[in-house]
Formats: sequence, structure tokens, C-alpha cells
Amino acid sequence: MDRRAEKEEKLWRLSEALFDYPVMSRLVLGSYWDELTPPQQKAFFNAFTGFLRRAYVPRLLERYSGQRLYYEGQQILSPSRAVVEAYVFWKTRKIPFSVHMVRRQAGWKIYDISVIGISAVKNYRAQFRWLLLSGTLDQLIARLNDRASDPLSSFSESGAKGTTPFQIARQAPYPP
Repeated sequence: MDRRAEKEEKLWRLSEALFDYPVMSRLVLGSYWDELTPPQQKAFFNAFTGFLRRAYVPRLLERYSGQRLYYEGQQILSPSRAVVEAYVFWKTRKIPFSVHMVRRQAGWKIYDISVIGISAVKNYRAQFRWLLLSGTLDQLIARLNDRASDPLSSFSESGAKGTTPFQIARQAPYPP
């Protein structure tokens, strides 16, 4: 394994410790999740987490190094849910984000991130809902698996760019 692949693997393992990917998978499908059989749920989970790994891990390694995260506060919503508010400066832009967390036996896990007010879970849910209204789960899974060449483009038919929260944040005109 080359050095870059080792770094990607370490970052992915760290993300698995921090994120509740099973909950994220369920939330991005919304009510469709309950209609799936356990094998379909597993197939979607594998495709979705594979997509997230291909989409975000290489880009995090390429674009972020040495930035500091600044904690602004937290709100305890219930004994098992909380939101942490923070921001990061990226290329002189202040980018606010919210980390939505759920308490598990092993501690707090992230189930959603909102960047400049745009929820990753809600963004993917809207795109996946559109795809499921016009297609099948198998087609959605195939699309997730095929996203290696341009994983951060929209899932919409037009493929419009700038529709993920992180792409929008990069374009936002935040003052330093």
C-alpha cells in the first residue's frame, strides 16, 4: 500500500469511529428505508458508505491541512441528541458548520453535518428521493457505485455542480 493509500485508510477508519454511518444511511433514504428488505438495506449501506469514502476522503487529504476548527457552542437537544456549532477558516473564508450527534453506548457519533446551514443528510435525501421516484433502488445503488470519476457532482439528471454542502461552502462569499 502506498503512502497516500495508507493516509486515506487511516482517515476513513477515523471517520468510522466518529460517524454513525448506519443512521446516516437510514436518514438519507427517509421513509424508503422501511420499505427495504435487510439485504437491500445492507446493499444500500455498502454503496452509500463506499460513495462517501470515494467522495470525501481523497478531497480532505488534498484540500485541508493545518486548518483549525473553532468551537462556538453546543446545544443538548435531548439526553441522546446534540448539535455542536463550529467554524473553520478555509482560504480566508469563515465557514460555519453544525455537527449533529447522537449518543451511543460507545459515546457520541455524528449523523449529519450542516455547512452554512445546508444539511448533508437532507441534501442527499432530496437527490435520492428524486432518483427513487423516477427509478429503482438498484439504479440508485448502481449510480452510487459508479460515482468514482466525479463523486461530488449532483445526482440530478442534469449533473449540476455546486449542489453539495461542501461545494456550496467553497463558493460562499464569506469575509475573512
